[in-house]
Amino acid sequence: MKYLITFILGIVLTQLIIYAYYLSHLYSPILSYISSSSNLNNNSPVWFLLMLHNSIIPLLVSLLIVSLYKKFLPQLPFDLYAMGLMQLPVTFVIFRINGVPLNYNSIYESVHSIATFMAGISVFIVFVTITAYNKQVNKNN
Repeated sequence: MKYLITFILGIVLTQLIIYAYYLSHLYSPILSYISSSSNLNNNSPVWFLLMLHNSIIPLLVSLLIVSLYKKFLPQLPFDLYAMGLMQLPVTFVIFRINGVPLNYNSIYESVHSIATFMAGISVFIVFVTITAYNKQVNKNN
């Protein structure tokens, strides 16, 4: 039962990531720049901005949720299993929407694949970063 809350937070995180993507579609200057670029093809280097954009969104939302989880629910476990349960709905929905992209024939397809995998493992990236930071801080003290 103690891991049920992390799974529920994973569902909330999934909804927040989808909503963040929706808002970024409406208000992002990066997407406006990409759509206004002339001579845009599958191998344009402008697509790397899209990779940055689409990779930062789930990382920031995951950082927010994991930080709130750690701050306001310290009695619950903060381990790899809990983060795996939080990541599970995100990974399922992201891969359900985008599929498992394994096509790296052009820059656009590579950017799409990398951004999808970043969203699929965003909670784990945040978890590893937080635990590494805490180990470093504890080692220095």
